[in-house]
Amino acid sequence: ASALSGEFYVAPGGSDANPGTKDKPFATLAHARDVVRQANAKLREPVTVLLRGGTYYLQEPVVFGPADSGTAECPVTYGAYPGEKPVISGGKRIAGWKRGGDKVWTVEIPEVKQGTWHFRQLFANGQRRQRARLPREGHYKVAAPPDSPKWSFKFQPGQIDPKWRNLDDMEVVLLQHWTDARLRVKSIDQADNIVRFTGAAFRPMTWSRGWYVENVYEGLTDPGEWYLDRKSGVLHYRPLPGENMEELKVIAPVARQWIRLEGDYKNGNLVRYINFCGLRFHHSSWSLHKRLGYSYQQA
Repeated sequence: ASALSGEFYVAPGGSDANPGTKDKPFATLAHARDVVRQANAKLREPVTVLLRGGTYYLQEPVVFGPADSGTAECPVTYGAYPGEKPVISGGKRIAGWKRGGDKVWTVEIPEVKQGTWHFRQLFANGQRRQRARLPREGHYKVAAPPDSPKWSFKFQPGQIDPKWRNLDDMEVVLLQHWTDARLRVKSIDQADNIVRFTGAAFRPMTWSRGWYVENVYEGLTDPGEWYLDRKSGVLHYRPLPGENMEELKVIAPVARQWIRLEGDYKNGNLVRYINFCGLRFHHSSWSLHKRLGYSYQQA
């Protein structure tokens, strides 16, 4: 089939300068969308875009609007090439690792140091890795503070230490039964063992199963854990047994979304008759509020 018959092809090794045929495929989903948008006005048959197996990396979501719509008789389909598994990834591969002390490897990421990229998830060879946390397993118990029960709680000596590296990067995760709060530290009263936060929890913090801290360098003790130092831009990772850091495929999310459908509901200008079939979506980002953290009354 040729592109003129309403069938287009995309492949990781292709080029957006190609015509989009099976032997000369496009390289990106976004370019295929643009070509289909132009073809929609001319074709009188369904349009199919087949993605070959492999990974397609996105820095931002691919947006589909009303002009990208098909019709009931001629829908537009973006699907996997038969028998293959295309992956749409919102992540970026991290390379350039250097061996550090105590079996911890590091890499400096300029975008993190510059403040233009911050990630809270990390994947190695397709598996999610655990951010360094304390306690290692389970959680600590919440003790009531003398004031502001939604904004602070008491802790036992040693559970939080103001001498820890970069407290601004640390997240306190409060488990409030069916929901959780992810809070940023405002101050630590070491004399009375009270931690106060920049944002409030859903209910008083004693209304919870407990709490733990994530992204704390001092918790980087077990293989498979990582810690990101936003100030220096350095990512720390402790490999699992047998992992070769020169070959390990480490990916961190960049894009918050993979695909967006943007119509104009009020004026009835909608996105219609677009199908997505057999595609896999990996590595999306989610950012914690810089000032307030996160807290919500539903899960």
